[in-house]
Amino acid sequence: MVLEYDLLAKNYDELYYDEQKKKLHILCHALGSCHNKEILDVGCGTFFSQQFFPYAKMTGIDASKEMITLAQGNIFLGKAEALPCDNDSFDVIISVSAIHNFVDPEQALKEMKRVLKKRGRVGITLLKKVHREHELIQLITSSFSVRLVPCEKDWIFVSK
Repeated sequence: MVLEYDLLAKNYDELYYDEQKKKLHILCHALGSCHNKEILDVGCGTFFSQQFFPYAKMTGIDASKEMITLAQGNIFLGKAEALPCDNDSFDVIISVSAIHNFVDPEQALKEMKRVLKKRGRVGITLLKKVHREHELIQLITSSFSVRLVPCEKDWIFVSK
């Protein structure tokens, strides 16, 4: 899957910006104020999510080297299943339309939980009708206390 995103990287924003923008607007509203918060974007791609959280300290991680080379900001090349972060590091973790691409989604969620602060918030989106959709929904809802936020093309889970 990483190779696919390496090949797609140069056109990713052009192809998916409008769709991702809608999800990020929903996440911003549902998460509430993230002013001066430490936010981790897991599967950040070209990391345009940082423009939706202008007063936060954003960190991004993605497994695609090509996506990372196109991104600007505090970004790391790495896998969601082995986040290069200390325990309890982030106030908020987001992952937008990425979890279905992770090699081991269960381990990725464990890692997100590990680096999320005790009273931290999470926002995860999942494309509807992806392979293993029901399994992924079960993993998300058993890993975090989340509520479902309405969205046409995606499942959007946000901390309660």
